[in-house]
Amino acid sequence: MFLPAFSLVAAAICLVGYVMLSISEQCQELDILRAIGAKPRTIIKIISGQSSIVLLSCYALGIISGISLTLLILVPKPFVTGFTMVEIVGWLLIVLATTFVFALYPAIKFSKKPVLEMVT
Repeated sequence: MFLPAFSLVAAAICLVGYVMLSISEQCQELDILRAIGAKPRTIIKIISGQSSIVLLSCYALGIISGISLTLLILVPKPFVTGFTMVEIVGWLLIVLATTFVFALYPAIKFSKKPVLEMVT
């Protein structure tokens, strides 16, 4: 039971690391946007859009491959009800939303930097 929890925590840490790496690579472009008058909200929207694309594609791929691998290969004769599937998807959606919120932390931190500090 601990393996899925560790996997989710590792995935969340990897996504936050990806967002931080993305921000550091796009630092000059985001600095220029801020210097020409873009609001911090615009920076957060750009970065949240990027991380949501990554999150949703990974979520879809993980749901499809994880459930099919588990039900078709790992468990010989699974007894899975519709409620069980809804419960699994519900928990994963909660984790997805939590991961998305934590992934926005680097974007919010970056957007609050003063423009003069970015330019220098």
